[in-house]
Amino acid sequence: MAITPKFTREDVKRYLHSYVERLTFAVVESLKKVGEDFIADARLSGSYTDQTGNLRSSIGYLIVINGMVIHSNFSGGQSEGAATG
Repeated sequence: MAITPKFTREDVKRYLHSYVERLTFAVVESLKKVGEDFIADARLSGSYTDQTGNLRSSIGYLIVINGMVIHSNFSGGQSEGAATG
């Protein structure tokens, strides 16, 4: 009496792919939170002199997966500082 599975290899591949997507989404969301916290802390409590506003507005972050930028935030007030950042 042989044991036969009620699933195929494709079922396993689909499940694993779905799991990796959910895990990737969770990690990206966590990284976004860390990035936003970093930006807020760096802009509010930075112990540097920012005479033109470009320094604080250049603070930001990127989230990159396999060489592709999937999220970024350089939403500083000065366009020159944000572009340089």
